[in-house]
Amino acid sequence: MSAIQGKIESIKKDIEYIRLDGSDRMSRTYQVAIAYKDECPAAYNANWDTDTIIKALEVHIANLQVKEEEQKIRKKEMKLEKAKIKLQINTHIQSSSNSEAYVFDMSNKSFQSTVKIINEIQECDLSSDNKKELLKLLEEIKDSKEKNLKTAELLDFLSGMSANVVKAVLPFILGVIFPGIF
Repeated sequence: MSAIQGKIESIKKDIEYIRLDGSDRMSRTYQVAIAYKDECPAAYNANWDTDTIIKALEVHIANLQVKEEEQKIRKKEMKLEKAKIKLQINTHIQSSSNSEAYVFDMSNKSFQSTVKIINEIQECDLSSDNKKELLKLLEEIKDSKEKNLKTAELLDFLSGMSANVVKAVLPFILGVIFPGIF
């Protein structure tokens, strides 16, 4: 059970607690309203009307359910983005005409070694303008908190580059995307 789901169950129990008949119903209503003062101000500001407090808590439950669904959607979007990146890498490798593109030296996955290799790439494979842009993108990935987004930009930039350029950059990209694996 997620934290949000636990919170929803707790609110439902409190609503049932308020609904119980008895001479102390107003006292229970007051206790619950005070308990949700910060989390659900509408319940606290309901002038101690039991039905209004219950409605406010039910609305709060609905808001929590929406929040939980948004979190699930964000997780699915992240998984989808990772899958897209993996697909782009595989597509680029498979479409490369140079068989050397299939062989990567994963010991060169650090930023410094990648920059060194890129600087050694000949002008026929990578123009100086493209080299500057590539180094800029690598620097952004290294310092970015949104590594997946920046990596997608880099992969887009790499489309159409020579196999030698891809071979130089791919170990770094794999190390960024899958740090525990590579």
